[in-house]
Amino acid sequence: MTSNNPEFVFGVVQSDAFPVYTNSSLFVQDDMANQASSDISLGLRWEINPAPGAADGRVPYTVQGSSLGTLGLAPKGTPL
Repeated sequence: MTSNNPEFVFGVVQSDAFPVYTNSSLFVQDDMANQASSDISLGLRWEINPAPGAADGRVPYTVQGSSLGTLGLAPKGTPL
């Protein structure tokens, strides 16, 4: 600080967030019994959970990179 040349600067911006989560699920189950007193129960689940959006239209930024040295913000509008 004495040389007016900081080595690290950290800024914070706080604002209210209104995330929107769209989750859809489907579950089907069937139970079967035969005369040998054995039962079979089968089920199938399908879920769709896309990335969250924003109620006020402000889409969150995506982080790109595969290691801490290469992390960075993707251009605005890049899918999550």
